[in-house]
Amino acid sequence: MIIPEFIKKGGSVGVCAPSCSLSFEDSERLQSAKDYFKSQGFFVIVSPNTVKDGFKAATADARLRAAEFSELYASDVGAIFAATGGELELDILEHLDAEFLRAQKPKWFCGYSDNTVLSDYLLTHLDTASLYGYNVGAYGDRPLDESTKRQFELICGSRRSFESYPLHQTERFDFTTAGKLAGYNLTEKTVITSIYGNHAAGRLFGGCLDVLLCILGTRFDKSTEFFDKYKGDGILFFLESCELNALAVYRGLSQMRYADYFKHATGFVFGRPLDESVYFDYSFEDAAKEALAPLRLPMFFGADLGHKPPSLPFVNGAVADVVANNGKMLLSYGLRSKC
Repeated sequence: MIIPEFIKKGGSVGVCAPSCSLSFEDSERLQSAKDYFKSQGFFVIVSPNTVKDGFKAATADARLRAAEFSELYASDVGAIFAATGGELELDILEHLDAEFLRAQKPKWFCGYSDNTVLSDYLLTHLDTASLYGYNVGAYGDRPLDESTKRQFELICGSRRSFESYPLHQTERFDFTTAGKLAGYNLTEKTVITSIYGNHAAGRLFGGCLDVLLCILGTRFDKSTEFFDKYKGDGILFFLESCELNALAVYRGLSQMRYADYFKHATGFVFGRPLDESVYFDYSFEDAAKEALAPLRLPMFFGADLGHKPPSLPFVNGAVADVVANNGKMLLSYGLRSKC
C-alpha cells in the first residue's frame, strides 16, 4: 500500500472538480480556502472548470473532468482537493489511464460523497491511499472548524489520532443571515454506540454507500482483488449514506454480503446518514444491524463521518484502530510514507 508523502510548507495543493463544480456564488468561499492554504505556506493551483455556472449535474463532460484531475495528478502538487461532491463522477472512470497515473508521484486526494469514485479507484487500481474527508469548501469556513484543521494536520503528517467531537450538525445555517462563509451549525450531541465489541482494527475501506453500490460488479470494480491482497490485515469498513432510505441501506448491505464483499471484514464504522427518516419502522441502524447480523462483527454507529459534519479523516487504505468508550470514539493510525 502506498501512502503519499505528507505535504510540506513551500509546496503546492491543487483543486479540481471531478464531479460538480463550485458555482460563482461559491467563489468567495474558494478564495477563502485559498487564503487558508497560503497562510499555511502552500501555493494553490485551481483547475479551469472548478468554478462554473450553468451546468447540468456535472461541471463538464466526463473526459474533460478526468483530464483535469489527471493533469493535476501529474503536476508537482502534494495534495488534490475536490471542489465539491455531486452525482456523475462515475462517468470519469472510463477516461482514466491507470498506467499514466501509476507513473506519477502519488498524491493525496481529498474529498467525500461522490468523490468515493476517485478514492476507490486510487485504492483498488493504483494501490494508493486517499483521504475520505472534507472537500475544499470546508477550508473556506470562517471561523475554521477544529475538525478541518485536524484533517489538514493529517496530510501534513503532524496528527495521527482523532477523537470524535461533542456536537454535530443536523441542519445547516441559513447562509443569507449567517453569511456566505458560515461554518457548521453544531447543535446535536454526538453519542457513539457499538455492538459486538467496542474495538476493531484493520485496513480501512469505504466511503459513500450510494456510490460504492454503483461501482460494485462493473468492470472498474477491483474490490475483490484488494480484499484478497490485504486479507491478512483484515478490512475495516467505514460507510455513510446520502440519499438511501433505511430499507435501501438494508438491501445494499445485504447485496454486498451476498457478493462476499465482507468476507475479510473485521468491523464496520457507520457515519450519520443524511436521510435519518424511519421507513416502514426501519431506521438506518436497524438496517445495518439486521443486514450484517450474521457476521457478528463490531459495528459503530453515529461516527463523525459523512454528510452531517464534523468529520474525522478516514484514510482509505491505511491500517487503523477504532475504539468506542462512553459515547466517544477514537480513530488512530500508524501512517508511514512509502513513496
